[in-house]
Amino acid sequence: MRRLSQYGHPKASGETVEVDDGSATMPRETGHAPASRRARRERPRSQRRSAAPDQLPPCVGCDFAGQCLLALGHHDAEAGSHHEVVRRTWSCAAGDVVIRRGDALREVHVVRTGGVKVFVVASDGREQVLGFHLPGELVGLAAIHLGSHPGDVVALESTQFCGLSFEDVLNVSSHEPRVQQQLLRLMSGELGRASQLAGDLNAEERVASFLLDLQRRGSHHRNNDRPLRLTMSRTDMANYLRLAAETVSRVFSRFRARGWLDVTGRNVRLLDAEALHRVCRNSPGAGS
Repeated sequence: MRRLSQYGHPKASGETVEVDDGSATMPRETGHAPASRRARRERPRSQRRSAAPDQLPPCVGCDFAGQCLLALGHHDAEAGSHHEVVRRTWSCAAGDVVIRRGDALREVHVVRTGGVKVFVVASDGREQVLGFHLPGELVGLAAIHLGSHPGDVVALESTQFCGLSFEDVLNVSSHEPRVQQQLLRLMSGELGRASQLAGDLNAEERVASFLLDLQRRGSHHRNNDRPLRLTMSRTDMANYLRLAAETVSRVFSRFRARGWLDVTGRNVRLLDAEALHRVCRNSPGAGS
């Protein structure tokens, strides 16, 4: 048993969270998963465990070494500033809770590998997926306005993070323009993705826009010739796009029949991105 806070820090005496050292994996899903499979794939909220600290080697093997907020802040420190960002590196398994709704904003988390989903739970127990964070992206920006996180964040698969003190990030950004620009770019990306769902889009426009957005988000660390790997389940994707899972599967089938994409398990290769751009040409931000 380890004493942990919601951020993986030691908790005060008497407050404990029991952490199992096992791991969980996500089964492949090519269509709408039956309820029994979904129950096995994702722990009920009452059984989801808080992620445990795991001090990973700093920046070793990280695809974003030299590009993230941490690296920009470190460059600022080397240039003579004392406003360096303090971080901790850690990992968690699929289904682990990274952040709970209502937690105070103390840290932001850079996803190194893996992925997470952000969601809220309605009074009747239904989940509403608000978004996904992929490698290189920052988890926690949505909490800046109120100072607390608006939704729960759960790992979709085995995921590695760098946790950065939000106070340190603000201090560095006030002295280092590159850090400030990176923060603005990340926040702008989140606003752009939210606007995509606000329009009156049909199912094909929503799915095409989503796939193009995933391609753009991974283009800075992944060769565009490599397929997209969908960390989220088809059910979560449909929830986020405000569609039925069966509808998403039908759209994938139509796109594949037209020769626009190829799907193997969770790997999706965009064979004709221009065709997808034409489908969602009226979608805000799509194709930009």
